[in-house]
Amino acid sequence: MIGSFELNFLTVVLALVVGALALTLGYCSHLRHQLRNEKDRFKTLIEAVPCTISWVDENLTYIAVNENLAKLLGLEPEQIVGKRIGFRGGNQDYLEFVKRLFHSPSDQLNYEFLVNTEQDPRTILSVAKKYSGGTAATIIGIDITEQKMAEKLIVDQQQALVAQEKLSVLGQVSAGIGHEIKNPLAAIIGLLDLLEFRVNSKKELPPEDILVNIEKMRKMTMRVNAIVDSLKSLSRNSENDPFVETSVKQIINEVREIYESKLRSAEIQFDDSAIPEHLKIACRESQIGQIFLNLIGNSIDALQDLDEKWIRIHAVCDQNQIVITFTDSGSGIPKDLADRILEPFVTTKPRGKGTGLGLSISKGIMEQHGGTLSINSECPNTQFILTFPVRTQMSTPLAS
Repeated sequence: MIGSFELNFLTVVLALVVGALALTLGYCSHLRHQLRNEKDRFKTLIEAVPCTISWVDENLTYIAVNENLAKLLGLEPEQIVGKRIGFRGGNQDYLEFVKRLFHSPSDQLNYEFLVNTEQDPRTILSVAKKYSGGTAATIIGIDITEQKMAEKLIVDQQQALVAQEKLSVLGQVSAGIGHEIKNPLAAIIGLLDLLEFRVNSKKELPPEDILVNIEKMRKMTMRVNAIVDSLKSLSRNSENDPFVETSVKQIINEVREIYESKLRSAEIQFDDSAIPEHLKIACRESQIGQIFLNLIGNSIDALQDLDEKWIRIHAVCDQNQIVITFTDSGSGIPKDLADRILEPFVTTKPRGKGTGLGLSISKGIMEQHGGTLSINSECPNTQFILTFPVRTQMSTPLAS
């Protein structure tokens, strides 16, 4: 039989147990309340961020998605959860991307893809990261459509500036080009008139005279053809052209054809004899031609009023790079300007002459080719230096 002492003891113990249970239940309720608040805050945060978020398992099944992803797909979240990626026959590249993630030793992969929405296609950058020992992943998608459009606009504007600068240079030499074309054509017309006169006068035409005149006309026609080919080559848009091994001498000859009249009228000595005939660079020919066009054109403008007038082009190469120097008899560029001369709209030319973009565009083209454009301030004359990497996978052995 339980005595009063034991009964009192049990009563106290029971009261303590009940109190402890009450405290525990109260604490659990508090924890549940906190957990609910944290869950609500987390959900609010997830829905507030301007990106799509999904959680998937290793079977490529959606565990959860946020409202932004559901809206992008035109569905409710409940219609997506439990479904497999690609259940609507969507982007197969995206499905393969998630598969690669779960088969990759890396915990994180990035991927850029297009999503066709009800309005218009959107460009999404996805960042996927595994968790739970690699059995599940969180995938965050950031809409970068506007950024891509802005990048394209910048590229288009840059290409327009390049085209504008090229046309500006060609426009400046157009009078000389017209003269170079007109002279051979006038000579051809003169020879044809002479042949016509002798035919009409019924004078006997010695075959050797006819052949001599035909040869003269052929050479003049080839001269005009060379000028036109140079214009076509240098004026075309080559932004999307592949890099092709091209003779440096060939590019220089094309530019020289354009400037021949100006060089001759200004009595400028042009020397490119130091360029090996076999020297080639992997490049977009039209773009490198534009650089040569800018550099030689700048030299011609700068030398107009000098007593000593010459332009020399030299090239050396080794296993790592090809260096081409353009030097003229000018006295160089002032030090305070030399540091800025490759920047846009910086020019030594008078107002209204040139765009101030030639050298900065040339610098950009060289960077696209993995090379550099610089000015040698140590040279007593004006000297620009081009360096090209030797692309061993494309180039043939070169001698300096």
